[in-house]
Amino acid sequence: MYTDPSDPERVANCLAVSPGKVLIAVDAHRTMESLVDHGIEVIPIEVTEIRKLGGGIHCSTLPLMREDI
Repeated sequence: MYTDPSDPERVANCLAVSPGKVLIAVDAHRTMESLVDHGIEVIPIEVTEIRKLGGGIHCSTLPLMREDI
């Protein structure tokens, strides 16, 4: 994934929540513009506290696996 060098570190550490939709850091302005230009829906979220731990959005999640019903 392309990330604009003027955006903060770990911008690529976003989370795809469904095809064509990602959670991304609220301060990743240029990277968000690029994603939107390519048809991706972006949901900007505040990540200040997550970054204090040295990670990003994807690093702070675990996969949820469910059995088919």
